[in-house]
Amino acid sequence: CFIGRLESIKGCFEFVRAISLLTNKIKRKICVFIIGTGSQEESLKSLSRRLALDEIITFKKRIPHKEMKDIHNICDIYVSLNKLGNLSNANLECFSNGICSIIPDFNEENLADLDGRKYFPDESLIRIPISDQESELAKAITDLVRNPKKIEKYSKNIFRISKKRLLSWDLRIKNEITLIESLIK
Repeated sequence: CFIGRLESIKGCFEFVRAISLLTNKIKRKICVFIIGTGSQEESLKSLSRRLALDEIITFKKRIPHKEMKDIHNICDIYVSLNKLGNLSNANLECFSNGICSIIPDFNEENLADLDGRKYFPDESLIRIPISDQESELAKAITDLVRNPKKIEKYSKNIFRISKKRLLSWDLRIKNEITLIESLIK
């Protein structure tokens, strides 16, 4: 599953190209959801068609927040390739729902996620190198599909750590509103 704005900076094209690198055997074992809208939506769908991925990739536009739980329940693996950082709301929701997650390793060029390991250690998330990201993502997905116990392990670990470190959605919103109100005063 890929959830987010369909913009180049979010890594959506790298995600689709990585899926295209999977062997046919692995492709037959997976179903891919891309959830979101954005300026690159049509280009991304066109790329998916050109790479003959229509059979395994399903595009979904906006899904109301209250229905995202259904998506979280059916996804075994979540991928975020956001070049600006990976502590976003969509990611934190997937983490707190215990979805085995793949994210890029730290990006020292723009200092993205430098504190990430402090909150989410290596045993909780699969981190792939920034360089050669598409083939590294294809390798990581292949490894997980071949080793479902790893999916289970990472799911349990991210769920456990998220319960310790993350606030509930309602509490996070309340805290953010309080913060914004304090800045306005």
